Amino acid sequence: MKITLHIGQSKTGTSAIQSFLTLNRDALVQQGILYPAVKVWGMPVEAGSHNAVADAIAGKTSYPFVTAQKYHEAFFGEAARLDVSHMILSAEHFIGGEPRIWDVTDHEDHYKAYRTKILRTAEWLEGHDVDLIVYLRPHASWLASSIAQNIRTTGLVAKIDASMTDMQFFHMFLPLLRYEKLLSAWREILCPRKITIVPYRRDTLINGNSVDDFIAQVGIDGSTLPYAQKREVNSSLTREYLEVQRELNKTPRPKSEIRTSIKCLEALSRSSSEPTSYTLSPDAKAAVEQIAIEDNAALTREFGITVEPEPARDYPALQINTVAAATARFRQEMSLPYYRRMRLIMELKDILRRRALPLHTLLHRIKRARVAHMQRETR
Repeated sequence: MKITLHIGQSKTGTSAIQSFLTLNRDALVQQGILYPAVKVWGMPVEAGSHNAVADAIAGKTSYPFVTAQKYHEAFFGEAARLDVSHMILSAEHFIGGEPRIWDVTDHEDHYKAYRTKILRTAEWLEGHDVDLIVYLRPHASWLASSIAQNIRTTGLVAKIDASMTDMQFFHMFLPLLRYEKLLSAWREILCPRKITIVPYRRDTLINGNSVDDFIAQVGIDGSTLPYAQKREVNSSLTREYLEVQRELNKTPRPKSEIRTSIKCLEALSRSSSEPTSYTLSPDAKAAVEQIAIEDNAALTREFGITVEPEPARDYPALQINTVAAATARFRQEMSLPYYRRMRLIMELKDILRRRALPLHTLLHRIKRARVAHMQRETR
């Protein structure tokens, strides 16, 4: 069987691609393509990505707590039942994920664990023809977006110190900025039939977006798919509300409160005139630009590609009074009954996820059906 393994990278439109594939899963089967769903008690969890699969292969089970062997049996069993010849797996946790960068203090230890993950992935896919595809964001842009994302998810995913400087982030993320070293390991150990490396810049992607580019690269006939990717996925916080979140991270909070505050900050960001771009400190910017020069030389030598930096965007410095006003608006919004109810719902979801996973899955399935219905109505 042909396997398209989409390994990321994070912050390159992966969530939009995964949402598109999920919504069009049934139509893809008609093209002989399976985008497999994780299932609990026979019901698709509809996680969108295969990040939990990548983590399980690396040796760590996460929600919905299925082993790598069970994923293998379910995915390839479904492919046989549907008689498809092409499977797409998409997870930014293949190129990132486990081993988590904040759990490993030594960069060489990280690389050894990383190679072990690739070896396990190769064993998991043994006997199949694998085409690997990866989108690479310019180094400085990826670092800036990753810092913003980790500030956003501190307490949920990221295990970082809320007072970390950009330079400290740079040193922590350095192994993930060595693109050529990571991809050379994938080539050496996985031995894919083909490697497609796409520099992620919107002005060079097909039709300027990741979804259209991906389906063209993979060979999907988009004209037969009923659902277009129109809704925003994983929206970013504007810079003043990101600073509000950074300050909130200094105080430990329950996950339900963190999730609710993120939803509130996302809503406030949509009405903000500030940019979502995170501005690196001068020392971190200089450091990552030097790494980019070295890594691009290696990428050109080994793979014949270069990840050119994005055009510089200079924004005026964020004013203290702007952040203060954003904090006041956030506190006012969070005091409303709407967000108090939301937090209660978040707490209930946490309980269902831990103690009644099948019911949680059913509710998630209903939510996904509503999204699909909204997509049909907007076509």
